Amino acid sequence: MIRLVLFIVVCAFALVVAFGTFVVLYHFQRFRVRQNSHRGRILLFLAGSAVFIWVELSLAPTIPWADILDMIGRNQMSL
Repeated sequence: MIRLVLFIVVCAFALVVAFGTFVVLYHFQRFRVRQNSHRGRILLFLAGSAVFIWVELSLAPTIPWADILDMIGRNQMSL
């Protein structure tokens, strides 16, 4: 149970890091594209996504996948 809470906290932290990266990059003038704002927003979204994926992959070995899948399996069988 503690590991599941830790997993949720890690995922929330990764989302905060990704959102914070997006906000920081948004405020930099050099990432704003004046002619086409959609291209700048796509660039910012990709940068935030890259940071999110990097954080998730760096924390992946510490996540107890077997325990999480076991808990999901138990919940499915109890239904």
